[in-house]
Amino acid sequence: MPKIYNNDKNVLEAAYERIDIALTEFDNIFLSVSGGKDSSVMMQLTAKRARELGKKFSILYIDLEAQYTATINHVKTLIDECEDVLENVYWCCLPLSLRNAVSVIQPKWICWDKKDKHKWVRDMPKGKYKKYVVNEDNYPKEWTWFKRGMEFEEFILYFAEWFNQKNGGITGTGVGIRSNESLNRFRTIINNKKERYKGYGWTTRLD
Repeated sequence: MPKIYNNDKNVLEAAYERIDIALTEFDNIFLSVSGGKDSSVMMQLTAKRARELGKKFSILYIDLEAQYTATINHVKTLIDECEDVLENVYWCCLPLSLRNAVSVIQPKWICWDKKDKHKWVRDMPKGKYKKYVVNEDNYPKEWTWFKRGMEFEEFILYFAEWFNQKNGGITGTGVGIRSNESLNRFRTIINNKKERYKGYGWTTRLD
């Protein structure tokens, strides 16, 4: 039996309902994809509805360098499966500042740092996926806000603003999270103090 969202629909039906609203309400959309189960399902469901509605969307994948090979291969599979409905793919291999959980001496490290290229865990994507890569040498000239070592969370906000300016209109962005995995995630969804888009309970309006 499918998980029940409420008395009228199950979670899959509710997900399609939200995706349909996003694809029809917003002028452009990008999904933040991590290669994990939540964002993968979000991307696959969105692709299915995009085909049926004649729509396209973009994806943002921030490659943290020290990723499992299986995760990288899965992201490639997602792109291959959804390529027909993808407007743009931003596979970011940029020198971002990340938390370091393996050292008390160095609490942070910078992924894809050209100064430490000899320490890279792996090479950047090659072959057909190379065209999607955004790195320190080829990022858009409009990214005057980008700087080496900037925080992951800071980058996402600047990227969203740039994406909207580039495409115009109203931009929607999708993030796949399961609220029952974290109280902070649950609070993000049920918080009634933040501004919503047209009152939709699963949205957060950003200007």
